[in-house]
Amino acid sequence: MVSDDESPHRYLQASAFGSWGYDPYEAGHGMVALKMIRGNDFFSSRHEKRLTTLRKIMHRGMARLASNWPYLSDRLTRSFAPLEFEEIPWAEVSKTLNQSKIAVVTTTGLHHRSQEKFDMDDPHGDPSFRVLDTATIEQDYTITHDYYDHRDAGRDLNVVFPVSRLKEMQASGFIGALAERNFSFMGHIEGPHIDTLVGKTAPRVAAMLHQDRVDAVLLTPG
Repeated sequence: MVSDDESPHRYLQASAFGSWGYDPYEAGHGMVALKMIRGNDFFSSRHEKRLTTLRKIMHRGMARLASNWPYLSDRLTRSFAPLEFEEIPWAEVSKTLNQSKIAVVTTTGLHHRSQEKFDMDDPHGDPSFRVLDTATIEQDYTITHDYYDHRDAGRDLNVVFPVSRLKEMQASGFIGALAERNFSFMGHIEGPHIDTLVGKTAPRVAAMLHQDRVDAVLLTPG
């Protein structure tokens, strides 16, 4: 990054690796970060749109590379610093599975086609959630998520959201019931949106699960 004192122009370094917490200059593998000069109109609507499109392309490219190269996937995983909490709420299991009502909460960016897409333009992610209808999700779904390779999930929903298998378990009596509604988040959430997720949207989903008398939740990542 070049300071204003060093140059009449300011530079914006746009790098997919930065979004993953991965510094291409420190990595030393010949990866290239794109530099774009900002003129007076850099933040005009046209340039904003171009930068957003570039960011999406790089994130999708990194997701595909990570899914094909385990070494890169491991590096990206190790660079991620998860949130840590001093206390973790704990709920004791009081029923067996064949007596329990099960719901799914996923962070795969899954939603119905008629629902608003998750916001991929915000580099900090989208802390909102979508309600998924168990009865129709298998025939009516799409995925909005640029941070993992979901091509297989596009061909078979059960890769990330095993609703068909859970229906079979319900029919066989292995689980007591499958909830009528489930919930989806977009798993790439950071910065200021973490407080929104922890303080607002996650408690809302928990309250809805309680309202539906759900006994246990299956969590599926992207």
